[in-house]
Amino acid sequence: MISNEETLRRSEFPFPPPTSKPIPALAQPMKDYMQCTFETAGRVCQYICGTIERIQKHCREEHRWKSKNKGGRQKKRGNTNQAAPWRTGVHCQRFFKQGPKSGYFEVQNEEASPRSNPPRIASRADQFKAAKQELEAALRRAEAEERRVIKEAEEAREPNSWLRRVGWAAHLAGLDRTELKKWIEMPDEEEPDLEILCRAFDWMIQHAQFTTVQEVVSQAALFEANRKEANVEPQKPFDSWMDITTVKSYTHVWKQVLCYVFRAEDEEVKKRPAYRLRGRQSIAIQQVRAIIQEFQEWMQDQAINDADNDDESDREIEFIGRI
Repeated sequence: MISNEETLRRSEFPFPPPTSKPIPALAQPMKDYMQCTFETAGRVCQYICGTIERIQKHCREEHRWKSKNKGGRQKKRGNTNQAAPWRTGVHCQRFFKQGPKSGYFEVQNEEASPRSNPPRIASRADQFKAAKQELEAALRRAEAEERRVIKEAEEAREPNSWLRRVGWAAHLAGLDRTELKKWIEMPDEEEPDLEILCRAFDWMIQHAQFTTVQEVVSQAALFEANRKEANVEPQKPFDSWMDITTVKSYTHVWKQVLCYVFRAEDEEVKKRPAYRLRGRQSIAIQQVRAIIQEFQEWMQDQAINDADNDDESDREIEFIGRI
């Protein structure tokens, strides 16, 4: 009989095998969790969790794992874990919410078990209804496909002269509109290199705000920075301070541009825009990626050696400044 937590901690508490059905007396199984696949003493690690951050931290701290990601855009969660030391789609339960022996254990996915239904002969009305629904679905798919692919319109029919001048339709003709929209999404933990890039950009904007003030540069320089036309004298100096909402709105657009350019460079030639970077631009991107990769490796070493220190070190500030 286990009477207290200390006894529970010391006991050899057996968890059910992964082929077991969910236990009805416990909470409903958690879905799409991740399990570590490292082997320890000839046995597969039983650690299970629900987030990328936790599984990565476990693999680094318990198994000395280091990510081999060298930068560039990663695919979404369902595709990234093929080469990672964990597997996804795990259904699991646990006996306790906290304390000793509160880890998750795998159970069967009952939703995947086949269920047999007796065949039913559809009536003529049901057949007509099903055919109508299929036709409507086909029309919707055709309309969606029409909207998805960007097409180059005739110049004379383009109502916006500015769009004619920038030539976006010709520039992006034949590309998937839905995929292009993904290129300007803000990165998450699955694209750590772009997360670091956007963070460095935020730091740069903040540093610029603190620099473009009269206490740092001359007032004459601020007047010149606020010049709109070469032959018209500015009436007031440049003011870098603005509402935080406005700052976030402006920087968000520029971070979208950065993400677009970096993600486009990782695509196949036939799936990316027609523009090409100049030699110096390509070299600059590779240099930034190299610094980000160096920073990621340094951060992983720091997570192992100094996991409890959340303060920004001088070394971290130096890396962000280099980026």
